[in-house]
Amino acid sequence: MSHLLLDLLPHYAWVVYLDWFKPLPFHWLIQDAVFGLVVAIPAFIFAGRSWPYVALGMMGGIYPDVEKVLSIDLHVPDRFILFGWHSTVLSNRTAGLPKAALIGFECLLIGGFLLAM
Repeated sequence: MSHLLLDLLPHYAWVVYLDWFKPLPFHWLIQDAVFGLVVAIPAFIFAGRSWPYVALGMMGGIYPDVEKVLSIDLHVPDRFILFGWHSTVLSNRTAGLPKAALIGFECLLIGGFLLAM
């Protein structure tokens, strides 16, 4: 649920727009996985023996974006999509804020969540 609620905040999916992996097939997916590991590795380290809960939370947290890939890129029929308002459209809710401010806020938010662990 946190993913869906946080997606309602102004944000800019800046990782998707990096050109680092552009020549590779499914480059956007590889980018998300690489940057996901940047967050996942410290999360598992901080979690210690509670790592199974972190793993389940991460799986639940990425599910809406898995649905988005299934819907937009693999054209799975809408009847199989649980969160249509999220998963059937590409979205960036910038609220007119500068991209640099949004990127900074997103990084601070991720860092805050990791520290809260």
